[in-house]
This record gives sequence, structure tokens and C-alpha cells, in this order.
Amino acid sequence: MGGLAKICKMMGGMNVSAEGQTVSYVWDYVADKAVLADEMPPGSERWAASEKKRWDAVGDALRPQNTPDHRCSPEASAANKKDTENGN
Repeated sequence: MGGLAKICKMMGGMNVSAEGQTVSYVWDYVADKAVLADEMPPGSERWAASEKKRWDAVGDALRPQNTPDHRCSPEASAANKKDTENGN
């Protein structure tokens, strides 16, 4: 991945100007590449899917590691409780 692509991914988008022309790029987190802003306008289904993937990744990064998942099944919760009671 080139330098401009890394910046675009980190910032979510960027404008590139040369000789009086400006082109806007946004990062498509689903396709993992920069695309023209016209190809993925805010509010479109493609934009929504990209934002969902972007913020799901942020949530995963912020979730504490090595702790029980709050979404675990009742069976797994019961097994964890049983192991805790047995000192495991």
C-alpha cells in the first residue's frame, strides 16, 4: 500500500489537488482501497456497509481481551460458572 493510500485509510478520505484540479477520495473499508468520492456518496448502501465495517473494527479493538464475551451463549456462561466454582 502506497503512502497516499495509507493516509487515506487512516483519515477515511482525502483531497488531491494538482494544476487547479481537485479529486476527492474516500476509503472503502469493505474493498480495502481508496475510491473516488463520487463512487461512494454518503448515505448510499456502499457507504453504509463501509462505515459499519470501519466501526465494527474500532469496537473490536476497544473490546477488552481475555475476558468473557458479553454475548456468549447461556451454555458457555453455565460452563464458565461451573469451572469457576470448581476452582478452574
